[in-house]
Amino acid sequence: MQVPVKPGERGAVPLAAIIVVGVVALLLGGYALIGAMADYMAARVPDKTEADMFGAIGARQSQWKAEGATEEEKRVFLVFDKLIKGAGPMRELNYAAYVMPEKSPNAFALPGGNVAVTEGLVKLVKSDIGMALVLGHELGHDQFRHGMKMLGRRLAYALILSFVMGGDGMAGTALDAAANAHSRDQELEADAFGMRLVHKVFGTTAGALEFFEKVETDPALAEHKGGSILSTHPFTGDRIARMKRIAAELDKEFPPPPAAPKAAPPAAPKAKKKARKR
Repeated sequence: MQVPVKPGERGAVPLAAIIVVGVVALLLGGYALIGAMADYMAARVPDKTEADMFGAIGARQSQWKAEGATEEEKRVFLVFDKLIKGAGPMRELNYAAYVMPEKSPNAFALPGGNVAVTEGLVKLVKSDIGMALVLGHELGHDQFRHGMKMLGRRLAYALILSFVMGGDGMAGTALDAAANAHSRDQELEADAFGMRLVHKVFGTTAGALEFFEKVETDPALAEHKGGSILSTHPFTGDRIARMKRIAAELDKEFPPPPAAPKAAPPAAPKAKKKARKR
């Protein structure tokens, strides 16, 4: 015996669910619009203004080291200076590198030209070219104004939650996912910049992926692997594969000069014939 179904009852979607989906869609659309406006404005902030506003952030951090206390730390500043001098035209910012007293291997860029790496990363990355890619990646964030853009987007994020939803948790999760998706695109853009900068300064990218390959293969560093839709960084394996493709393209675009032919060894002097006595 079948129970009669009232008209409109079968497969009906609860009104509350429709409202929630509609509100989240509206928030995401508003976030995208405000984010695009923030990007537009950030791209038009003069370099001098950004440098004046944020250039001294690193210097004001009392625990950040601007000079190497150990030989490993000194290497950071030597490599950083080499990149800045060899990069060619870049944005006119107050470029400065710092070492943070943090055991976890990490690095990040702040607006104004500040680049910071942790003591943990300094100990993990042993080669100059491996350190150069990490630093070059962060310099890429500066060149593409990622810090300024994310600052604007985060302000938009806070405004939406504050004025529209009052900090609703589900809406916050949705908006945070949108913000992180934008950040993942920035990471890939900075990867490409870093690879090109390293190739320009060092003439090769061989060994530059040291940090990423260690994170990918060492179980102790698994916590630094990005894998969630809510993770800021893309999958490490995906990034390595992409950077290897960029390295192959750079080698094709800028092939190393052919090796100079080896000079033939000098011919042995001929022995002088003794004159015959008459």
